[in-house]
Amino acid sequence: MTSVTPDRAAAELALCVQDEVGRADIPRTVLPSEEASMAGNVYVVATDLSSDSGKAAEVAARIASATGAKLDVFCAVHSAAADDAGVALERARAGADAVARRHADGAPGTTVSASVVDDVPGGILDHVRETGASLLVVAPHGVTGWKKVLLGSVTEQVIRRAKGAVLVARPGGTGELKRILVAIDRGAGAGPALRTAVSLARALGADVEVAHVASPARYLLPLVTPGAGTHHVGERLLAKITKDVERRVAAVPTGGKPVAVRVLEGSPAAMVVEEAQRIGADLVIVGTSERSRASRAVLGSVARAVASASPTSVLLVRGTPLA
Repeated sequence: MTSVTPDRAAAELALCVQDEVGRADIPRTVLPSEEASMAGNVYVVATDLSSDSGKAAEVAARIASATGAKLDVFCAVHSAAADDAGVALERARAGADAVARRHADGAPGTTVSASVVDDVPGGILDHVRETGASLLVVAPHGVTGWKKVLLGSVTEQVIRRAKGAVLVARPGGTGELKRILVAIDRGAGAGPALRTAVSLARALGADVEVAHVASPARYLLPLVTPGAGTHHVGERLLAKITKDVERRVAAVPTGGKPVAVRVLEGSPAAMVVEEAQRIGADLVIVGTSERSRASRAVLGSVARAVASASPTSVLLVRGTPLA
């Protein structure tokens, strides 16, 4: 992590606030989230005031406007930046307000807030719990200086520690969301991911493709001996897996929305990213299961790898469908 002097941190924050507020043709006022109604579905957008997090707010606003959710733009200020660098909480809140007004004006009932915390990932997740939010939206990475301290370096930690849905929103997703790829395994996480994909597709008017990756190592590992060479799933087993996936998809009410199914073979994360690129997906949804500790570790690593490598926004769904 790049070291940041107190003067530099304060200067960078001042520039970010001035940049966001100055370019927005709005009054320079603040709308604290604690003074606004948090009733109904809420998406929390964690911002470090960088351009990437502004674009993440635009992606969140596009989805929220289609689903009727409210946005809460939240800026977590590390206590070291507040104490040592003189980063004022009100200035951070003003910057978050400018982000909300400039990038998320399409979402109804948007609120803003900021807080000084010792643990930035924990502070963000605490805020999600306090607001009862169903979705946390983060940018994939930050830049340098104090902004990296606030969000960029903690995105992966947030993904690891979050209990609910997390959207890693990339700048490329600010356009129309017309094609959704949902990647599922054969576990319990498939249902929530599928229901989320269908619900969002209907709200956004998007097409849906379901992808399942049959990994040779997963299906054949008990039969493989050292030095046996490369193994493939095989046509018969692949056909069986395809029927199983199609059966799972058929069990999800689609309201007449057609859903394509594609079963691939190879490394799960790599194949999901490749398929997203092939079909020009605007959003990738990944479902994860809560099973054994070993399974959670494998599934979590696949989800994180997809979120890291995907050229477009990735929604990680855990346990329950996104409302």
